[in-house]
Amino acid sequence: MDLEWFDDGLVFDCPDDLVVLSMEPSLYSRIWTPKLGVPDVKEPGSVELSGQTVVAFKVRTDGYIFIRSRIQLKLFCQLNFKNYPFDEQKCSVKLESRSLSDDNVILKWREDKPFRNAERFNIIGFRLSGYELTNDTVQVIDLFEDETVNRVIVTVSLTREWYHFWLDVYLPSALFVAMSWLSFWLEISAAPARITLGATTMLTLVTNSMTTRDKLPKVSYIHSLDMWIAFCTFMVFASLIEFALVSYLYRSEKTRQQRVKTLQRDLSALSLASLASSTDPLITVSKYLDISDMCSKNKLMAPDLVANLRRLSTATVSTTAHNLKKSLSKTDLSQSFMGRYLKIRCPYELADNIDR
Repeated sequence: MDLEWFDDGLVFDCPDDLVVLSMEPSLYSRIWTPKLGVPDVKEPGSVELSGQTVVAFKVRTDGYIFIRSRIQLKLFCQLNFKNYPFDEQKCSVKLESRSLSDDNVILKWREDKPFRNAERFNIIGFRLSGYELTNDTVQVIDLFEDETVNRVIVTVSLTREWYHFWLDVYLPSALFVAMSWLSFWLEISAAPARITLGATTMLTLVTNSMTTRDKLPKVSYIHSLDMWIAFCTFMVFASLIEFALVSYLYRSEKTRQQRVKTLQRDLSALSLASLASSTDPLITVSKYLDISDMCSKNKLMAPDLVANLRRLSTATVSTTAHNLKKSLSKTDLSQSFMGRYLKIRCPYELADNIDR
């Protein structure tokens, strides 16, 4: 920090005009120096000049005084992480007079390069994208009288360097999502492979997300990186839900086909028993096929077929084996059940379409 001002008490005659005298830094305490303060500093006394902070002290014959000091400040800066890691932060450093009002001391920025060495400004993880220099006055409420204090403000804009986030966060999570989609190319019957791939991908993504969040700033609101992690987790979880739905439809189709085969086998046994009867007796259908247990609770059966078979099971049918075989033939079954139901709904084809 460089301070420059004119002190009429230090004007002296010299044969040469404007001679600059380089003084020992420790001699600055023998002259008047402004008392400056920083409102947002954590250590209030850190901006006071001392023999350890002053590195250059020059006096000119016309009363010009120049003091250069090296000061380390710890400031409060309100940060906004909603766009993290693509955020841009602005922090301000305010310098004001502690002891004198603006009637005695006026602070202002130097007209020629007031903020120098900006190209060497370096903060790990950030780069300086710009700065703004302003002057301001603030009203100080005192016990005896109110005073107006002059203030100079420098506001620096810091842009976060987000390139390494692509390798640490975004690329790995995107690869995890792509790996979970590999299960779509596996057969529906390969349940162990699909479950292992989906569960492993989910656990790996959750572990990587927890490791990433430990490095993030602790804030109460959601930032953009949280939304990305939540989106990737949802996509991996959706692949598991897709497998569960497809597996259910696939198994329901297998169960339906098995029930159809069982029904056809029972009807064939009933027809053979009718043909084997020598006296052509009255046949009770419920003896060979319990339609109430098989069809009344099975929503996959066609309504017409259920009604016909229930009527045969509750009444004694007086007919020949030839007529019974004709009434309960496979042709009627295919027309009533296969013809109506399969055209309306086919879970196997539906599962295959969803998975592909």
